Amino acid sequence: MKKYIISFVLVGVVFVVGGCGGDKTQTTRTTKEKTPLETQEYGGVLRSSDQGRTFLPRSIIATGGTLARMNILSLVIDPSSPRTLYVGTEKNGIFVSKNAGESWERLNFAPQYTSVLVLNPRHTQTIYASAVWDRRGRLFRSDDGGENWKDIYIEPTEGTLVTAVVLAPDDPQTIYIGTSGGNQNNATLARSTDGGATWENLYSTSRAITHLAFDAVDVNTIYAYSKDQAVIRSRDRGAHWEDLSDLERDDDTMHYFTGQVHSFAAHPHRAGVLYVGTDDGLFRSDDYGLSWNEEKIIASSKGLPIFGLALAPQGDGLVYVAGKAVYVRSGERDVWAITDTRSDKDVVVVAYDPQDARVIYMGLRTLKKPGLLGF
Repeated sequence: MKKYIISFVLVGVVFVVGGCGGDKTQTTRTTKEKTPLETQEYGGVLRSSDQGRTFLPRSIIATGGTLARMNILSLVIDPSSPRTLYVGTEKNGIFVSKNAGESWERLNFAPQYTSVLVLNPRHTQTIYASAVWDRRGRLFRSDDGGENWKDIYIEPTEGTLVTAVVLAPDDPQTIYIGTSGGNQNNATLARSTDGGATWENLYSTSRAITHLAFDAVDVNTIYAYSKDQAVIRSRDRGAHWEDLSDLERDDDTMHYFTGQVHSFAAHPHRAGVLYVGTDDGLFRSDDYGLSWNEEKIIASSKGLPIFGLALAPQGDGLVYVAGKAVYVRSGERDVWAITDTRSDKDVVVVAYDPQDARVIYMGLRTLKKPGLLGF
């Protein structure tokens, strides 16, 4: 028995020495061990630092666990400190990262299904979160970075949600919200001018309001979107609204977009320039939503819902996600870099770093049905 063991050791020694050619300086390991970040599952939050050419998961929770197995519904970046991010989840509340997603901490936030997150750009410790508590949609506000919260708007019935939130760019104390309407088909556009202490109704519709946006230049112009092709516009800060999908278009050159709306983006510094992502493609308007033209995207991505859509904060960069692929355009030319998400989940939110367009984040979730975002 002893002879067998000695022979085995000697063979092992000969193999190592032979492989090194007798040079002791080459005995170090050549296989690079993967870091914990590199071995993460491709879910939760993905980050690109090279303008969307590659994405890596950024989902480690500091106290243990991962965001990768959670459904991400919302993602927002602190404009004054872009390494600070917040994500809202379907069942696990809100998480914050202060190191560009390398690790996350859960905030003290009990409600679930956090579908919208908005930061006050002048005081980013003030956070607004649309969430569900006691089966009713509510809007919550924190003034201390998420340590303490209070609900400032409450839907009257179960099953309805606050589905869209936007702050007036020249007065962040003025809040606009849109609701889903639920089974009653009575969705609402409402406004608060005192940070959520009081509210007034602006507009009622049978269509669920899924997105709200201010025009990049004209702060009096607000756009409200519903998933069934409607763009509702106000040119006087919400006093009057018109449904642009119902307008008669006698001019043959004035086309409207087709398909259900899944995402939108307003150009960050061009007045009246809007984008919508539908299941029929990507469309652009240059006249405040009156008419739309189809963008020249990769043909194979048409027919798939475009849930993720974002415009670069400077220049004309644009990113959209269709299916399991990410398409990034660095300028105005219709030339796209294409990246695989490497995930079996769907991208539902995309965000550029507000100070560095090379950095892009994506939030992923598993959709129960095509087009279903929980409302």
